[in-house]
Amino acid sequence: MGYQIDFHVPASLLLPLVAACVSLAVIVDPFGALVVTSVRPLRVLLCGRVLVCSLLFAGGSAIGLTVVGGSPPEFFVIMRNGALLMGLGFAAIAVVDLIFAWVPGCAYVITCMAAGSAAHEGRASWAVILEESATPAVPWIVSLAIVGAGLAALLPRIRRIQARH
Repeated sequence: MGYQIDFHVPASLLLPLVAACVSLAVIVDPFGALVVTSVRPLRVLLCGRVLVCSLLFAGGSAIGLTVVGGSPPEFFVIMRNGALLMGLGFAAIAVVDLIFAWVPGCAYVITCMAAGSAAHEGRASWAVILEESATPAVPWIVSLAIVGAGLAALLPRIRRIQARH
């Protein structure tokens, strides 16, 4: 028959990961003519637009999940995790090519799923994406810090590209 793997992947991990990967994939050219010729507020708005689109995608998925039978706090967990993964994607765009922007988020989720929790110890401190409750402040702070760091890393790269044109 073969092996069967019975592994439960919570929607609070899967939906934000899909949302972040799709949002990062639809950015055809983040350094195109509009960004290269834009002024500073427009650069920030373009980065914010990508983040908002990703969170809307994750939010729509979370609302659909809540309507189907999920719990309302799961909506906030999905939004928090989506922001964290988009921040990782922004940081990746700043460092590597756009084609690889999805890699850090996927690697982080897979690492958290594989090594972030132990049956007798609970969640590891570095695996904040595994926190299933929306009430602890630390995962929210970490998510917002990663989004801020990702945007802070991305904007100088856009400035350098603008300086060349």
